[in-house]
Amino acid sequence: MKETPNVFRLRKRHGAGVRRAATAADGERLVQAQSLSGALLAGLVAVAMLCV
Repeated sequence: MKETPNVFRLRKRHGAGVRRAATAADGERLVQAQSLSGALLAGLVAVAMLCV
């Protein structure tokens, strides 16, 4: 007999596979994606939104 799934239970979004380990190349790519000018612009936008 088939059991009806619980409609309130969220379905799994990710598989049960093994996570891949982070390497130094992954960290370097993350650092290169970040920029000081982007951070300053985001800070100015946040200050402007809070002051208005």
